[in-house]
Formats: sequence, structure tokens, C-alpha cells
Amino acid sequence: MLYFHLFFPPLMFLSPLLVLVGYKPTAEADPEEVRLTRRRLLVWTALAIAAYLLITVLRFTLFASATEGPGLARQAPLTQFMAFLFMPLWFACAMPYVRAARPHMDQPVTKALPVRSASLVSRRSLQVLPSWTRWTPLAVLVAGAIYCVVRGFGTSQWSTQTNVLVGALLLAGALGLNFYPSLQRFALSGKEPGIGSPDPELEKAYASFRRAKSWGVWTLATGFEVLTAGIAALLVSGLLQGQDTGRMIGLIGGTGGALIGTLGGLYGAWLGVCGSRVNELLNQRAAKEA
Repeated sequence: MLYFHLFFPPLMFLSPLLVLVGYKPTAEADPEEVRLTRRRLLVWTALAIAAYLLITVLRFTLFASATEGPGLARQAPLTQFMAFLFMPLWFACAMPYVRAARPHMDQPVTKALPVRSASLVSRRSLQVLPSWTRWTPLAVLVAGAIYCVVRGFGTSQWSTQTNVLVGALLLAGALGLNFYPSLQRFALSGKEPGIGSPDPELEKAYASFRRAKSWGVWTLATGFEVLTAGIAALLVSGLLQGQDTGRMIGLIGGTGGALIGTLGGLYGAWLGVCGSRVNELLNQRAAKEA
């Protein structure tokens, strides 16, 4: 955990620099504005890293007391909370660079394009994900239920309270399966404007956007089944009982929370990029027709 506190802040400082790799300037970009925003991002990131290194060195040398113990245990809370510098670096430096490099990306669509009123294929019924993804949530729930039955769920081997909790968790997982198809159809039901002539690049961007939304729904559904079936399995395995119950719950909650937060952040970034790409192409198309 101490190593995490030591290396996580500089990784957060450096992450806004990924926009320099992912967002190359387009033909519509102003070269001078791109140069200035890139330089601002690099300068302020370098200053943040320098400040972090200075505080860390001072903490390990001048201000370390004998009671704090050796090595990484001397890490100050100040250096841990410096990870929040990611926010000003992102909004004040990285986002202006993105706007300068891709001026059409985050602007509202300047011209309303005609909307398709009919389609030979309903997008709500499209299968944009591999076929195995349709059965993954069910498979997770069934595997968890089988494990619980094998370990004695429903018998006097476990207390009435444990049987009720396990049954409630499995029932919640079964009810959650009913929402999966509806959520997938909802993810594919967004309006897609038509254009005067075929535009393969725009069609590809819309397909990527639909795929990103569908993967998000699948991850949500599968994660819910892993959570319900996993906790039920832990209950009947006895790992959540005894003197170490609190520690085990804390470990599961901390690990699960960190994983959910990380995946949620990555998914949000992916979805935002896909949606911005669609918006950018629509703006480029409208600008050409203006």
C-alpha cells in the first residue's frame, strides 16, 4: 500500500500527457494555439513532478523523525494527496490542448442533419458484441448457485440467517438478469442522423460508439452477477464468518471499490472519445456543407 502511495501521484500527473499521443492536430487546428497549449501542458506537468519530488526528498531526509520508522513509512500524507493535482492539470492544460488540436470535437453540431425515419435493420436488435457475451452473466450466476448448493445451501448445515442471505443474493442476481436485454436495447436505440451521401467514416464512428455502450452494459451486468454470486459463495464457504470477518469484508470492499473505480474511469474515457469522434465528424460535415 505504501508503494501505491509513492508511485500513484506521479502517474496521475503524467496521465494528462496521454492527450498528446491520442489527439493529433487536424487540418482545421491553429498551429500556434496547438503549440502554446502543448507547451503549457508540458511545463505545468514538469512543475508538478518537480514539486512532488522535492516534498518527497525533504520528507525522507530533513523532516523524518525516528518514531516514523524506516523507508516508505515516512511518506507524508501531503505527497499522497498531491495526486489531486491531476484535476487542474487536466482541465486547465490537457483539455485546452484537445480543443486546440481538434476544434470540431467538443462543439455543438452547427447544422441539424436529416434523421433517418426508417431502416431495413433495427439497431436495437443488432448483435454488436461476440455471441458469448449474451450468456456470461447467466453463466456466472449459475456457477455461483451450483457452488452454494454443493456447499450445503438450503440445509441445516448453515444457520437460517446464512441461508436467507444466500437465497436473497441469488434471487437478486436472477432478477438482475431480466434487465440485461432491456439495457442492451436501450444502448443501441440512440438516433443517428442520415447524410446526403454514404460516409463510411461516420458509420464506423457510430459503430464504435454503439460498441462502447454495449460493452459498458455487459460489464455492468456481469459485474453485478459476480458481486451477488461471489458474496453468496463466500458466505457458504465460511470465509465471511469468524474473527477475521471484518478484515475480509474490508479487503473485499477496498479491492472491489478500487477495481470498479478504475474500470469506470477507463470506460468513461473510452465512451467520451467515441462520442466526441461522432460529434467531430458531424461538425466537419456541417462545416463543409455551410
